[in-house]
Order: sequence, then C-alpha cells, then structure tokens
Amino acid sequence: MVVACGGERRSGLRRGDPFPAFVLGDLEGRPHAFPDALGRVWLINLWATWCEPCRREMPALDRLRAEYGSRLGVLAISVDEDINLVREFVLRYRLGLTVLRDPNQQATRHLLPGLALPRSYLVARDGRVAEVVEGYHDWEAPAARAVLEHLLAG
Repeated sequence: MVVACGGERRSGLRRGDPFPAFVLGDLEGRPHAFPDALGRVWLINLWATWCEPCRREMPALDRLRAEYGSRLGVLAISVDEDINLVREFVLRYRLGLTVLRDPNQQATRHLLPGLALPRSYLVARDGRVAEVVEGYHDWEAPAARAVLEHLLAG
C-alpha cells in the first residue's frame, strides 16, 4: 500500500460504523487488542515518521494522553516499514503514548483505504466511530476539546 501526505481521499470507515477489531504489536512487540478495551473513548491516529503533518500532530496527541489519563485512550498506529525510525521518533519527542505497528497492514487496509495521512478516528464507548478526521488536526483547539469532552461525558 502506498500512502502519501495529502492526495486523493476515498471513503473508508464512516461515523456510526463499528470500529474493526485488530491485534497489533507495540514497539516492544507486546500485543494490543482492540476492541478489548471498549467502555472508554479512544482516539486512534494513523501516521508515519516521514509525514510532516503527522509529525506536527504527535506531540499534541501525547499531551492529550497525559491530560486525560485513563478517561481517553490514545493509540498511534504507524504505517512505517522501519521500526527503528519509529523508535527514534518516539525517543526524540519523548512520547509516552502507545505506538503500534502494522507491518502486515492488518488494520491499515481497513482504516486507510487509499487515503492520505494523518487520519484519526474518535471511537465512542460502544465501539462505533464517532468522528473521522482526515489530515492534520489541531487537537488542542477549543472545537476539538469540545468534541472530546462531549464524547467523554456521554
């Protein structure tokens, strides 16, 4: 799969769709299953180290993770082929969020069908997609915070 920053956008998961189940490994190879963690709100972001908008977005996602704690799950799914580039990025920016890899495109083929990076999904407690965000998003803007707070309150 070739994924680019910017470019053609096609339909994929939409608001109201059930978020697909997957098991992906983190940077240490530990498996993380979704939707095993239903019952909480999730922000799931697809990104790559070579994608400039993705690089700009990651620190804000990490701050959200730190601020909301256990109220909001944040997963960053890297589409990078080279795990060392991902590890270097995480270390350089001192990210504490959970970074998963999808080397076999198990999740990516469903979540990024020909779409540009970054792409984020807000998943409600019931496991359904509440919002789809294509491209860079200012997660610390008041409008983004209002959406998060609404999901967290519901």
